[in-house]
Formats: sequence, C-alpha cells, structure tokens
Amino acid sequence: MSNERPASLLPLTAADEAMYKAVADGAEVADGDIQRLAGLGLVVESPYISGQWVALDPRDALQRLLEAQQDALAKTVGQLALLPALEGLRVHFDPQRMYGGHASEFLPTVAQMDNRLGETSSRARVEVLSAQPYAPSRRDSGSRKLGSDRSIALLGRGVHVRLLYGGAAVADDATKEYVAAFTHAGGDVRVHRAAFPRVVIVDDRDAFVDDHVTRKGGSVSGWHISDRCAVSWARVTFDHLWAASCTWERALGWTASGLSERQLELLRFMDAGHDQPTVAKKAGVSLRLLAKELAAARGQLGLATTNQLMGWYGRWAASNEA
Repeated sequence: MSNERPASLLPLTAADEAMYKAVADGAEVADGDIQRLAGLGLVVESPYISGQWVALDPRDALQRLLEAQQDALAKTVGQLALLPALEGLRVHFDPQRMYGGHASEFLPTVAQMDNRLGETSSRARVEVLSAQPYAPSRRDSGSRKLGSDRSIALLGRGVHVRLLYGGAAVADDATKEYVAAFTHAGGDVRVHRAAFPRVVIVDDRDAFVDDHVTRKGGSVSGWHISDRCAVSWARVTFDHLWAASCTWERALGWTASGLSERQLELLRFMDAGHDQPTVAKKAGVSLRLLAKELAAARGQLGLATTNQLMGWYGRWAASNEA
C-alpha cells in the first residue's frame, strides 16, 4: 500500500481511470500498477480471493478527501489567527526604528553598534571604509581594540580596508602602534585635518553613522543604514574626504608643535568658527577644562592671548596642509 497522503496522489491520470474501470469490471490487474488507486481509497484487496481487487464507491473517497482538506484548512486558519500577536511585539523592539523604517535601524548603545557592525563586516567581500574623526582617547578602549582586531582580520581575508583619521590621532601612541600593524597587513590610512562625520561603509551596501535623529544617546548611539541611495551618498562623501586628506606619514609632522592631541582638537574646532561653549560640547569637555587647555597651549608656545594662539594655529595648520 502506498505511504503517500491521498491528496498528493491527485490528479488521476488516464491510466488510473482505465485501471479503476478494469477493477470495477472484475478484471485482474497487476499489484504494482494499482497502488495509487489503493492509496486514494478507490480500491481494496478482496478479503476472499487472493490477488483480487474490489472497486469502492468514488464518492466515499471524495468525501474523505474533502474532510481531510477541511481539517487542514481549519488548522491553517487557526495558525494565521496567531500571527498578529507577533506583529504586536514590534512595540518592544527598538521603538526609534520608526524614524527610518526598514532601511535604517537605530542602535542606542555601544554594544549594539559593535555587534551589528561585527555581523555586517564579517560578511564583507570587497571593501570596508572607516572615517573616525574623534581623538582616539575619546573612544572606549574595548571598542578601539575590537575595531582594530576586526580591521586586521578583514585584511587577512583579502578585503580592502581604508581608514581615515582626524588630526588628533597622530599624537596617540596606541593609534601609531596600530597603524604600523595595519599598514603592514596591507591597509591604507590617511588623515584629514578638518572636521568630518564618522561613518563606516561595508561593500557599498551598509553604512554605520552617529545618531543625528534622537540625540538621546550622545556619541554612543548610532544607525545602521541599508538604503542604497543613502549608502551611495555616504560613499561619495567618504571619497571626497579621502581625496582631500594626506598620508599618515605626512600627518605625523603635525605633532611637532608640542601641543597635545586634545589641544590641537580644540584649536581645530575654534578655527572652524565655533564659539567656546560649542567647542566644549563638540570635544566633550567642560568650559573650565577648555579654558585650562587653552592656557596650557599658550604657555607651551609662549603666547599671551587666545587671539595670538589662534593666529599661530592658522599659520601652523596652513604649513601642514597636504
């Protein structure tokens, strides 16, 4: 007897119909050719004559099939009724996603940013681009090491990786050590003196940016963008910044001033035309610490006023342009 479900044996073929007619007429048929009809409940072996088959009423078989299909349909409808409960769970999953729809995902913590970036970059096949404008000391040490290890691993898999740093990075000893290992592994590094936004782009398919929508999580929150248009725009922006940047080796000459990376960062913000409260906010320091750093910079250079300090910075920055 066939083990197939009756409905799977439909539709009947011309050979099946001819076989059923032969059984109904009392003719002998080969066992191997009649199993489909037996599976449908259209024939049954005779309990009295070995090897003989008896035709059954096809209307009974039809009724059994209808009942089976109705039961299966009722189960399916019951399961469909449960699905809205799953849709209702969306209110508990990253409510901020409403700002960007399915093409962007809000990631409110460093851990979520790191995890999603790790998942995405692990699938990279061609290129990863990373623009990191902030002083390395402002980043969590765990995140810095995780990003460094991830970049080296990508290079080992044959993925092209380009890193763009802000000017303060050249004064950071840990970053210098990492860049030496990164370039030895085949990566490209450049430095851009002016301010620029942070972004990571994977295979021109995904982009990771800071949060400029909710502004609730400060610098620790961000967005994963998969919209093709937005990612393409981010790629063009990165390429423009890269073209306007200088090599890491040339940027190392910037630290000859003797100022710290934080002091150079503060002066860069002020040179961009920001007032001191804005500079303090951008740099993540208090106004008191800003004043202290400016005073230390003036003392290091032997200058009396902040105006003199800014004049020195303008000349120094121009002499160190790429």
